[in-house]
Amino acid sequence: MENGKLLHFKNLKQYRNETNATIEANYFSIDLKNTKDGFAVRFEQFKTYKSTLAFIVNPLNTNTNEINIEPFGIDAGSLQMQLLDLKTKDFWSGKFTELKSKLEELEVQKCMHIAQHKWTALKEIPRVEALIFGAWNSLPECYSEVKKLAYGVLTIFGSTYSCEQAFSCMNIIKTKILPLTKSPIGALRVKMAPSSMQEKAYYVLEYAETPSVSVVQRQFHVKFGKEPPHPHNIGR
Repeated sequence: MENGKLLHFKNLKQYRNETNATIEANYFSIDLKNTKDGFAVRFEQFKTYKSTLAFIVNPLNTNTNEINIEPFGIDAGSLQMQLLDLKTKDFWSGKFTELKSKLEELEVQKCMHIAQHKWTALKEIPRVEALIFGAWNSLPECYSEVKKLAYGVLTIFGSTYSCEQAFSCMNIIKTKILPLTKSPIGALRVKMAPSSMQEKAYYVLEYAETPSVSVVQRQFHVKFGKEPPHPHNIGR
């Protein structure tokens, strides 16, 4: 931008060529720098909790001393012992080696579809979270603390996404003519009380994709073989 070549701003370059307009490169440069600085501040915590976030896909090479377990109620001693045991069991540790290969293959497919503008095919590839949950669901309960940490980290994104999505919907329909309190979306109420972190994470992710309470409840019953939470706990 600063040198005026506009190599990464094709539309702006086309506009300049067609209209012979003078582009204030300095104005755009300052705006881009402010945007970059804003993103750096907003996503600073990702660097701080890099090891914690990486744990869900690479638990075998994670240093437990760098993981923030405080928000998840994890017993540090049990976590370390279970991780050590997991690393020595080729059958179970192999699940995450396989997961890494699947995720790499998935990224290759995404890049190919994007490069070829195959947007329909892009939507049909497996979801990343489904692969990650599949690996963790396969572990036995003797690794309860390890699984608890993984489900806790996974739930962070789903919970935040659902809340932000709900508030976005409410802001869109909130007008002078249609008050928020009279809108069915404005009456959105999400109060989940599953008995485990895995069930909570499942509910958050599925409800974000499927707004029908009854559909999510049926899927929950099939997956976990138990009665789902009461409709009052999750509804609109």
